[in-house]
Amino acid sequence: MARLTIPDIPTTPELAEVLAEINDLSFQEESDEFGLLRPSYRALTACMKTILALAHDSGLLRPSDISTDRNGDIRIAWAADDRETELVFPSDEHVEPYLYYSSPDSYGTESDLSLQSVSKRIHWAIRG
Repeated sequence: MARLTIPDIPTTPELAEVLAEINDLSFQEESDEFGLLRPSYRALTACMKTILALAHDSGLLRPSDISTDRNGDIRIAWAADDRETELVFPSDEHVEPYLYYSSPDSYGTESDLSLQSVSKRIHWAIRG
């Protein structure tokens, strides 16, 4: 299987596009038959701060998906071939943001959201 190329976000307009996609999540319907869609203010601000810090500190690779789940949690995913890393920003104020990663051989979560840890997991997912 050919390796998917995920581009860096080297310009201000490209970063603004990613931030706009995240911001657009706050304008979704509040919920549907499957659960919540719109993220909480807490999830939105934590997500924006983390994405901006990643872009500033180590460069940001364009996410392969930006969405919410049925709990209104924001999920920012980077995936290629058979690996995926997701930054998850829960809407529940009692649950801290975390990283979820998976491949055919392993999966897990990490609570360390330091820029170094997040960047390492993103690169693991898309560049092996």
